[in-house]
This record gives sequence, C-alpha cells and structure tokens, in this order.
Amino acid sequence: MKASTKNREVEIFPTPAALNEAAARLIVETASQALRTHDKFSIALAGGSTPELLYKLLLPKNSKTRLTGQKHTSFSATSDFCRLKDADVIIICVPTPLTETREPDLRFVVNSARAIRESLRPGQLVVLESTTYPGTTEEVVRPLLEESGLRAGADFALAFSPERIDPGNTAHGLRTTPKVVGGCTPSCAARAVAFYGKLVDTVVQAKGTREAEMAKL
Repeated sequence: MKASTKNREVEIFPTPAALNEAAARLIVETASQALRTHDKFSIALAGGSTPELLYKLLLPKNSKTRLTGQKHTSFSATSDFCRLKDADVIIICVPTPLTETREPDLRFVVNSARAIRESLRPGQLVVLESTTYPGTTEEVVRPLLEESGLRAGADFALAFSPERIDPGNTAHGLRTTPKVVGGCTPSCAARAVAFYGKLVDTVVQAKGTREAEMAKL
C-alpha cells in the first residue's frame, strides 16, 4: 500500500515475505521517479519487515549513512499506519492470490481498506492497484471506506489503476509504461489522472473502475 503527499511517498507491504529483492527494486524505481517531484520518499513496512534491503539499494555504495537508527535525507521507513492521515494520496497495492477454488483472495485488500478507513479524511485520493475482478473497487473497497462516514466522490476520491510494471524490464519502466485509470465518479477519475500524470508519460482514462479492473484480466 502506497501513500503520497506533496513531499512524501509511503508504501506498506502486508507481510515481511513480500519484501524480497524484486519488490525492493521495484520500490526503488518508483522512488527515483517520485523524487523528481517530491522532496522525500518514505516506506511503511507492516508485519515486522526491516528497511535494510531498501536502504542498501537506495543509498550509494560509498555512502557512510547508517542503515539502522538514522534517516536518509530522502527516505525513511515506518510501520505506523497513523501516517496515512498525513497523505494526500493512498494507493493500495497488495497481493490477491487465488484460493483453492481459484477465486481471488481479497483479505489483504479488505484489511488495507479497513486500515485506511481509520485515518481517512476529506480531500484524500485512494487508489486500488491490486489485480482483481471487475467490481472490487465499488463493491468491496468503497463500502468499507464509507463506513468512516465520508462519501466517495464527495468527501474523498476513489479510483482503480491496475499495477502493470514488469520488474526487470529495461525497455519499459515506471515512467514509460502507460497507466490505465478509472474513477468512481468523473471527479475521482480527474484526481487520479492528475496524480499519475506526475509519474508516468501516458495516462489512459477508462470509463469507470470496472473497465479499468477489466484491463488486466
């Protein structure tokens, strides 16, 4: 789960196992793009994950900055979900593995939405990026977030944008991979398009969240 403010990017992984080298390198690529328009990039690691691998990849080889107990000038790590209230944009990007009956397991998505609900405030943009079936954003995520008393499209923006990065692909990275975006309302879509437009060269706006969710299936 990633969150962004004018000067901060936050990504939250659901389990320590999710933070392998491939995932870490993808975050580093995202960080390098985000830092072009943001002063800081921080990552929240849930479940006891440690930031040493990320520090190792982000910091220069000859850097003398300590990996533990000292923040890098453009990077920090936290497991504090309360930090979400400081974000302008929150992106949910968690696993959706298949169950034994070959159905999407949405536990990570549901748990993420519940965590966001506790800190959701007016004006925030929430985007689901996890691969899932059409209708998840409207039928699963939206009701959970609206339990906060806020309404999507009126108090906060809600959208879906499938995660399409191909880790290790040297020809097409974060900036050059087109981003498909669909909002619950036209205003939600506009917020998401404006956000991703700062990170990628091409943003393709779908009719709605269901159409965007279908794009990766």
